[in-house]
Amino acid sequence: MRHLQIYRAINAIARHGSIRKAASHLAISPSALNRQVQAIEDELGAPLFERLAVGVRLSVAGEIYLKLFRGHLAEVERASTQIADLAGSRAGTVRIGVSSELAGHFLPQVIAQYQASFPGVDFVLEVIRFDEAQDRLRAFDVDLVVAVNPIAGDLLEVVFANDADLVAVLSEAAAPLPEVIRISTFAERPLIVPTGGSGLRNLIDAAIAARQVPVRIALEYGYFTPTFLHAMPEAMQLLLAVEVDADLLSRHGLVTRPLAPRILPVPSIQIVKLRGRSLPVTATNLLAHLSRKCMQE
Repeated sequence: MRHLQIYRAINAIARHGSIRKAASHLAISPSALNRQVQAIEDELGAPLFERLAVGVRLSVAGEIYLKLFRGHLAEVERASTQIADLAGSRAGTVRIGVSSELAGHFLPQVIAQYQASFPGVDFVLEVIRFDEAQDRLRAFDVDLVVAVNPIAGDLLEVVFANDADLVAVLSEAAAPLPEVIRISTFAERPLIVPTGGSGLRNLIDAAIAARQVPVRIALEYGYFTPTFLHAMPEAMQLLLAVEVDADLLSRHGLVTRPLAPRILPVPSIQIVKLRGRSLPVTATNLLAHLSRKCMQE
């Protein structure tokens, strides 16, 4: 299937906007990659890229053919995993885009549990912004996106959605501890919040702005940070409940507290895929497993 190699190469060039950068990613020389592109352009009778002073961009013909190439690559991968499934061995690679607020504990834990039953399945996890879901799925960079409140798009299909609980994590050393986190607590403690580009951060920023609460954001970080809370016990980190590792809390002398009702809109954990795309068997199986775990949490 030598044609698949050039399909992947063209996909890489389109992603990077540069033959040189794509060649580096593919571990071949830029001149060799350029020759491959020119050969298929000659075969197709149309240029796939417009050569610019800096980099390249898809031509109209290139956009048409790239969509075809990406679909072909996805179908070949799907067929390969189906054949592996028929042979009795779950094998293949699942590529998942995940928003930062779900990438620290929940999703890695789910994948580890899945791999215990299907050790032949490999995973590629890529942290993406909540507004990148459609572009990354459309480019076939990922099979699924797991995110909090991803931006909807015409090409997206939500295959699972579930409301998520929010908690605050605090150090026991900062007594007295509140039983419930109220909006006034936001002004009393330095906050650790997710980085920009996450659905949860959007909800937090909107709630603070709507109530005009004076806050100090001490740290923007996408993951649970016990080291920082240990060093700065007066701080408070806002997390999805599914991201809390109880053992880690106990080891660092940390506790969780619920948020009072209506402080923040209820976040939604969503799993989305490209509308109309038939997923590889491995991705379909993982989707079912992941949906069950979201419901249990």
